[in-house]
Amino acid sequence: MIALPEHALTLLQPWAWAVFYAGKDVENRIWWTSYRGPVWVTSSASTTRVYYRNACAVLRERAGIVAPPYEELCFGHVLGVVTIVDCILPGGKVSAGVERPSLARGRYLADGRLEGATHPLHPALWHFEDQYGYVLKNAVRLARPVPCEGARKLWRVREPLLGELARVVRAA
Repeated sequence: MIALPEHALTLLQPWAWAVFYAGKDVENRIWWTSYRGPVWVTSSASTTRVYYRNACAVLRERAGIVAPPYEELCFGHVLGVVTIVDCILPGGKVSAGVERPSLARGRYLADGRLEGATHPLHPALWHFEDQYGYVLKNAVRLARPVPCEGARKLWRVREPLLGELARVVRAA
């Protein structure tokens, strides 16, 4: 049985697809998060075809993965659940013990490297060095995607969406 998280994270396609079908275990963001725990993964309502083509090129180059055609991707839906277990700092550093990780970009050593211990997942296949990387574990897709309107950053799931998600999870 899938846990019913109270929070969700909206990803552009094909990245949302990659979490459940390609083993993508890091979600890149320009902001740090202290949140640890389960979240619903929702796909954005749309993605430009140019963005989609560029993301597909990254999937091929980094992992040899071919995403489904644009028309076959699910947009504007909750796709499943994943757990955020850590957040990699830009430069691949560990965020634990950093007082204000949002300022970590400015803590550089004389040789230009970012100060701090290297994260054990760095260099991770899915982590973009100049961004924060939300480390994802335990991705479980829903048996049936549920339509929803996403939001920026981490957002709280409210009724009636939460009730519909509970029905889909119970039916599985």
